[in-house]
Amino acid sequence: MKVYDVSVPMHGDMVVWPGDPEFRRDLDSAIMNGNRSNVSILSCSTHCGTHVDAPFHFLQDGATLDRIDLDQLIGFCRVVEVICDGDLTRDHLEKALKDGDIREDDERLLFKTRNSMRNLMQSPEFHTDYCAIDPSAAEWLVLRKVKTVGVDYLSVECFHPEIPRTHPILLGNHVFVIEGLNLMQVPAGKYILSCGAWNILGADGSPARVFLITDI
Repeated sequence: MKVYDVSVPMHGDMVVWPGDPEFRRDLDSAIMNGNRSNVSILSCSTHCGTHVDAPFHFLQDGATLDRIDLDQLIGFCRVVEVICDGDLTRDHLEKALKDGDIREDDERLLFKTRNSMRNLMQSPEFHTDYCAIDPSAAEWLVLRKVKTVGVDYLSVECFHPEIPRTHPILLGNHVFVIEGLNLMQVPAGKYILSCGAWNILGADGSPARVFLITDI
């Protein structure tokens, strides 16, 4: 058995979505200052680093994080490597299915794209030319009843679309979204997904610690 930690470390210089607050960790209590213990205060967006999106993120009446089914966070998944110049489209996914990179019974799909090849999640600078999920691919995933989708940059949506479509398509059809995965060292294939999203009442999302475990 091998375990991959596919979440990025959280620190003050990490990349964040433009306009979001930077991650901060301040010591409220410090042993070096004479206190009995070290206690930190954290400050960040709910969509900082490796994180999850609840439907409420884009849908006013959507489910909040505390109402997500646990089987969307834990279970068999497949890492699918798709390298393309633009965003992932329906055609890319159809080809992956035909080639056997996606299987008919896959319920959780994590996409390893050129974002991983470029190591974007480790770069402190935000890149607008990341690989996202095209609305046609989002509709394909919904039709195939995929319940969880993961990507290797900060959003499944392209940067600042005129009208967001990918998020509403996925979240509006109860597809759970994991963003900001670090898949650089992870070979394509089948794994057990364990996504430790924070249980925050009423939340639109949260940072997450995500593990991929090779099948026993």
